[in-house]
Amino acid sequence: MVSLRKILLKNTTYLALSEGLAMIILFLISILIARKLGDTIYGQFAFVLAFAQIWQVVADFGLTMVAIKQITINRADTSKLLNNLLSIKLVLGIITYLLIITSAFFLNKPFFIKELIFVAGLYLIIYTTAEMLRSVFRAHEKFKYEAFVKISQHLLLLILIILAINWSNLNGIVWSYVLAASYALTLTLYLIYKKIAPLTFAWDKNIIKKLLHESWPLALANVFVIIYFRIDTVMLSLLAGDQPTAWYNAAYLLIFSLTFVAYILVMSVYPKLSQLAQTSLSACRKLYRHTLLLMGGAGLIILGLACAVARWLIPYFYGVQFSPAIQIFYILALAVFFSFLSHVWLYTLNAIGKQGGYTIATGFGMVLNIALNFYWIPKFSYLGAAWATVLTEIITGLTIFGLTEYYLYKHILHTDKKLIPTLQKPI
Repeated sequence: MVSLRKILLKNTTYLALSEGLAMIILFLISILIARKLGDTIYGQFAFVLAFAQIWQVVADFGLTMVAIKQITINRADTSKLLNNLLSIKLVLGIITYLLIITSAFFLNKPFFIKELIFVAGLYLIIYTTAEMLRSVFRAHEKFKYEAFVKISQHLLLLILIILAINWSNLNGIVWSYVLAASYALTLTLYLIYKKIAPLTFAWDKNIIKKLLHESWPLALANVFVIIYFRIDTVMLSLLAGDQPTAWYNAAYLLIFSLTFVAYILVMSVYPKLSQLAQTSLSACRKLYRHTLLLMGGAGLIILGLACAVARWLIPYFYGVQFSPAIQIFYILALAVFFSFLSHVWLYTLNAIGKQGGYTIATGFGMVLNIALNFYWIPKFSYLGAAWATVLTEIITGLTIFGLTEYYLYKHILHTDKKLIPTLQKPI
């Protein structure tokens, strides 16, 4: 079996470079908007993006993770898979945008906020399409192409945001995301066409049926995940106003930035985990154990470092007006450790074809999170939203852990045989 060390050394360099720089740039953008335009406008900006991102589950429909696994298993059929995926994405994109426009009209917000949501909807569709297409780079372990696209995209985004901020134009800020995402999609299509496989639209009913059959549990799970991670921002804006939303999102972005390390590590292992699930179950189980230990240790280290610097970090970057975000950060930091472990459990369940377990766990988490937010936000404002997120992450993480251990050790892995469940048959 290929060792975890070799996998990480081969794959993490480009992922770390691209994801790390992307998170740094997004953090800088957040700081620039907050410091230059104030917490009220920053709160409006956070609400617009959060509301659009709630619909990401429809635009993506779990296809990005399915594409990575299926293309890894069926590299010879890369072109056929991508062409059918493009057709699915076109249909999903139209449906998503119609849902965004329709739902925005029912919001109790000024019309200029609704207009910004329409623009953010365009960004969401373009971004999710590019993200799905970039999965082919990971499946073929050509991480340098993904790194080049993401780095150049976020550098362009930063330049556009700086120009928009200088004009004090929130509309220009949101359009900057659309333009940068469009550039990334164009470059991704070009690189795939030149370096990997020709692209066109295709509609093979058998392939599409199998892709959707495998992706729908992930799509449903993503509905639950995005709602319980983004509904707090939407509810804070509607129930408590723009300033508490700004403080909460300042802390939340810092926490989210920390979890990029978990994403890099687990995505470096995921293609190999998917392969081993098809060929050697004992090797798959061993890689899972090693990855879980690595992620647990990394989560503890990052949690400790984050708590040590938060008190001076937030006022330094965001300004004194964002001081309430310090307390929010300390609360949300409790979820970091479980987030690191949850990454391993999620991708392991997907690798062995047991996405349904993740769907069940996140569905429970979504219901819990919405209930806690409805109860705590009117009473405790942003602190209530923070505690709702932490409690949901812990309970959901423990549930996913139990399901992963059951499927991986008790239910499936009795012998070292090939695992090819119904949902995981090569297309």
